Amino acid sequence: MNTCSIERSAGLALICAGVLDVVTNSVLTPLLPRGVSFARMVGSPAFAWRESVASVCAVLLLFGTVGLYLRLSERVGKPGAVAFGLAFCGSALLLGVEWSQLFDLRDFARRAPDALDALNAKHGLSLSDIGGLIVLGIFTIGWLALAGVAIWARSVSRMAASLVIAGFFLIPMLQPLLPGLLGAIVGNVVLGVGWTWLGAELWRGRMATHQPLPGLSQ
Repeated sequence: MNTCSIERSAGLALICAGVLDVVTNSVLTPLLPRGVSFARMVGSPAFAWRESVASVCAVLLLFGTVGLYLRLSERVGKPGAVAFGLAFCGSALLLGVEWSQLFDLRDFARRAPDALDALNAKHGLSLSDIGGLIVLGIFTIGWLALAGVAIWARSVSRMAASLVIAGFFLIPMLQPLLPGLLGAIVGNVVLGVGWTWLGAELWRGRMATHQPLPGLSQ
């Protein structure tokens, strides 16, 4: 498989990842049961569906980072490689978290629901919380960096990459401003559209040969 074919396949993966991100956060997350214990929520069919789709989304994002980096690599040099490494590792770690919640956490909820509720009721940050924050940080910084490099390189739509950046900022900014889950939904729609647009850029293939940008190819 040549580089162009990999880019196109990764573009299709990124398109699907963007769509699944919107489905996960706009459709499946609101279906999670409310007003029940944490263990009952985790053990619900809606949670299983949400984590299943989120896991597939993370796999697709992994492949998408590869295709996006291949498109940018000739123009961005070491900064692009660092951004790719962070985005790839962040997506891989996210997959691990979603996979663990789909199987390990749900198994815990079924076997020892009272213990899970007691652990969830503990105040302060747990090791699990700290681990999740690290994953979220690497994932966010990685994709912000990769989208920023894409804007600089001008090898794909700058608006598409800008939507990815905007989505990551809008999710936490809108949550306290809009009721319920609406803030997170709006932010994830913007993020999902950005990923889908970037994927479409890769799917269309290389439209022109670009020269490396000064200062980025060393």
